[in-house]
Order: sequence, then structure tokens, then C-alpha cells
Amino acid sequence: MTIFVVILTDETTLALVMVFVCVATPTWSQTDVPLRYRIVEELAPGTDVADLMVDAGFKRKYTADVLAQLEFRLLSEHPPVPLTVGSKSGVLSTSGRIDREQLPACRSRNLCQLTLDVTVRPPRYFQVIKVIIDIKDVNDNSPRFRDASAIVGVRESALPGTSFALPVAVDADSPDLGVRAYELLEEDGTPPGQEAEMVTLSIVTRRDGSLDPRLVVRRPLDRETQDEYRRRLVAYDGGRPPRSASIDLLIQILDSNDNSPVFDIPYGLSYEVNVTENVAVGTVLLRVHAVDADEGLSGEVVYSFSSNTLTTYGELFNIDNVTGEISVAGMLDRERHPVSLLSLRLRRLTPNLVEISIVIFRILSLRICTSYKHISSILEMY
Repeated sequence: MTIFVVILTDETTLALVMVFVCVATPTWSQTDVPLRYRIVEELAPGTDVADLMVDAGFKRKYTADVLAQLEFRLLSEHPPVPLTVGSKSGVLSTSGRIDREQLPACRSRNLCQLTLDVTVRPPRYFQVIKVIIDIKDVNDNSPRFRDASAIVGVRESALPGTSFALPVAVDADSPDLGVRAYELLEEDGTPPGQEAEMVTLSIVTRRDGSLDPRLVVRRPLDRETQDEYRRRLVAYDGGRPPRSASIDLLIQILDSNDNSPVFDIPYGLSYEVNVTENVAVGTVLLRVHAVDADEGLSGEVVYSFSSNTLTTYGELFNIDNVTGEISVAGMLDRERHPVSLLSLRLRRLTPNLVEISIVIFRILSLRICTSYKHISSILEMY
């Protein structure tokens, strides 16, 4: 027997002891091995998932008279996935549309497993059945860019091999079905010719597995000869066939005398901040700073998040466009985003952009053990 030592009020302690006396019979048990089921998202409401009466072995274990007494009930009134169980039949079925992307525990994850506890009554035959639901993703979302077009500034003096950040597409599906490739085409959608490849595409894989498209200078640029290039960036997801999205790029060749705004940390490094997930909304986590050597209005910089950061973390973090202060905008959840990688952009009057990554590590805060909630739920049933 497992003994729980809990400091409670006298009244609650008495109630807890009474429950133990009531249910501590030889027939009270919990299945040692959870029952596992795999379903595909977008199942229609009312679809049967499992027959717990059969799968838990009750039809082999009990007589027909006992089976008629059994009652099934989900322990949680708000299960993590829209499922319901028949009180007398023990049939587990969908109670609503299952959208994997709307489940917090499944977003941005290839593996989506949710646990349900089903209780069996009356007290004489009380049992807790643990059910694990594995939800398989389907490719029901396409990649998307935040904007239909974008301007990329490239200095005329940029050496071959220099790279510049490009807009990033996002996909609500799991990583395996998310954005898996990019392609840089001519404005009309045709592949660029060898003679036109002054700038090409390079893909960098970030630490979280996402892809970062970069524009790479391949040959020396001459603004007097050509001061702009028009290209189309296409993103493809991991579906078969893949879904896609595109954005039109205007690549402007800037005068080599223009100075780029820079952050006040060595180029290539990043800011790193540790923050607990229970930090209050509005708390300032970091203030970044950048300077521009140009004078006047052209030297003023504006801070902003990249399009990918706005899409992925826009509900969690804010940035002050003037001061560079990054603050908490929503409730942080370590289970969803143990590491948040934010990309900053600097903007001035010319479309000369500089990007730097800010990594914010969030650690798990102290929480009260949730086991008491399960004990409370059991107490309420009797």
C-alpha cells in the first residue's frame, strides 16, 4: 500500500481517512500498463476511439451482473483533448473536432501524447484506467509569410560570401510537416540563370531545428550597373505533395558610404537571459541598444521583431520600438517553449537591416504538486 503524508486541516484529514476506509478493498486497483491509442487529428465528433470495457479486461473478469453495475467517468471535467466516455458502455469517443495545432501540449512537436484518467465505479469495483492518446498530425496547414512582399537592403561594398536575413515562413503543423525547404526564383517564378546569380540562397538550420533563409552575395556588386534585383522566395513544407507559399523580394543595392546600425555587442554573439515562467506580464526582461554612425534622421534606429518572431512569439513578448526594451506580453509556459529564440531587426530610413538573435532561457518555477487535485476529485465523487 502506498502511504501519502499530507498536511491538511483536521476536517479534510478526516474526510480523507473516510475515503481510504471506503475504497481500500481488495478490488480497488489501477491498471499497471496504460491503454494506448493512436488517432488522427480532424476526426469527426462522435467517432469511437476505444472500448474500455473490453480493453481493460472487464468482460473477462466480471460476470454480466457486475458489468451492469459499472459506471465510467473521466476524472477531469476538462480533458486535454475533446473526448467523452459512455457511462455504462465504457466506449471512449470524440466529443468535438480534434485540432492538433490548438492543443498547447502538441504545438511545435512531432510527438503528441495526452493522458486521460478514467474512473470505474461503484466503490466496490473502483479502478482508475490510465489512457494515453497519441494524436497523429495531418498536413492541413500551408506555410505562410507575414507579408506579401519585402525589401532587402544589401550594401554595394558587401564582399562575396556575405549573407543577409530573409523573411521566414511559418507553418502551424508539427516540425516534420512544417517548413522544410526554401527556393529562390526569378520574379516570374522561373529558376534564375547562371549569369544572373549575383545573389543566391543559403539555408541555415537553427538550434531549434527551424530553417533560416539567407541571401548570399556571390559576385561583387556594382550599384551603377544595377541598383536592384527582384526575386521570389518560396517556402515548402514536409507534406507529400508539399504545400507552399511565396513572398516577392525587392533587393536594393545601397551606396557603400551608408553606415549600418549595429548592436553594442560583438557581431555574431547574442543576448542570453534566464527567466522563470511565473514572471508577471509587463516585466522588462532586457534592454537592447544599437547605434548608427550616420547623423540626423538617417541615424535614428527603430527596434522590431522579425516576422518569424512576431508570428511565433508575438503573444509572449513585446519590444519597444524606441527604447529597445523587451517585456513579457503573455503567460510563459516552459512545456511549450523551454527556449525562446527571438530575432531582432534594426530599421532606419533606408532599408538597411541588421539582425541579431536573442535567446531567452526559461526555467521551471516551483509549483504545488498536482496530485492533490486528483485526490480532491476522487473525494468529490463519494
